[in-house]
Amino acid sequence: MLKKSMAFKWTAEGKESFEAIKEAISQAPTLINPDFSKDFILYAFGGNETIYAILVQQNKDNDEQPISFFNQSLDDYEVKYSFIEKHVLVVIKSLKKFKHLVSNKVQLLVSHSGVKDFLLNKYLNEKRVGWITRVMEYDIDINITKL
Repeated sequence: MLKKSMAFKWTAEGKESFEAIKEAISQAPTLINPDFSKDFILYAFGGNETIYAILVQQNKDNDEQPISFFNQSLDDYEVKYSFIEKHVLVVIKSLKKFKHLVSNKVQLLVSHSGVKDFLLNKYLNEKRVGWITRVMEYDIDINITKL
């Protein structure tokens, strides 16, 4: 198609792909402005090398709509963290990222109960104290979700 001598062929497969792309673009989530009279919902996830979170609020139909997204590659030393520590790390980093937005109660949804246990554990080391202190700055309910 880049050369003038080549004929352009519009096949059924090409049309199907084009329509699928068009549909995906039209269905992409639209970010909404935060409503500071409502509570926030924060989904937080930790992977082997990446962490990510989504801040949402419910609209008048109780559908969740995204306000902001956060993702970050882990540093070399963070990659060595345990599974639970990575999940707690995304909570801390995403709350810091969304600090200017999260003024009301936050329902924190995580995929592993160990995150809640980590944050509520009475046996603290220096790292846990620092992390828990950062999380305590916010009005948070921690819940477990399955994805």
